[in-house]
Amino acid sequence: MLPKMRYIIGGALVLGIAAGVWLGDMFKGLGTGNGVGIGQSGLSGVQTSVAPVAGPDLGVSTDSAGTGTIDTVQVVVRDRSYFLRLNGEESPIDLDALLSMIATTTGNDEGIRVAIYRAGSARTTTVLQLTEALESAGINPAAVYTSPDMVE
Repeated sequence: MLPKMRYIIGGALVLGIAAGVWLGDMFKGLGTGNGVGIGQSGLSGVQTSVAPVAGPDLGVSTDSAGTGTIDTVQVVVRDRSYFLRLNGEESPIDLDALLSMIATTTGNDEGIRVAIYRAGSARTTTVLQLTEALESAGINPAAVYTSPDMVE
């Protein structure tokens, strides 16, 4: 009778695992965190606009000589591309031009020189490439703000 009990317990275990996998596929949206993890299809409550990081001084300001200086560069990463956000407008920019622009920034009151925002289509490797390029260019990591929210 003992060998039959072993087969029954083994079969129940296999059926329990199969039922757990099946139920896990049915209830992908359940969870307690905001991060995308195994079984989740996306984020809810996606932010649709980029708000200034540290107040109204973010972006372009005019000094006493009347020339425009950039305090903080806003970058939106979409798929594998970078977009410069300036005065509410986005324009594509390559990494070298972006790094040159960031090198001329002065930083806002908090010392932030670049603000990085990610669209839902942003590739992690593209964001990582930007942060590594900033470190290689000598930009202090404390001068880089990476938004935790996604933008549309």
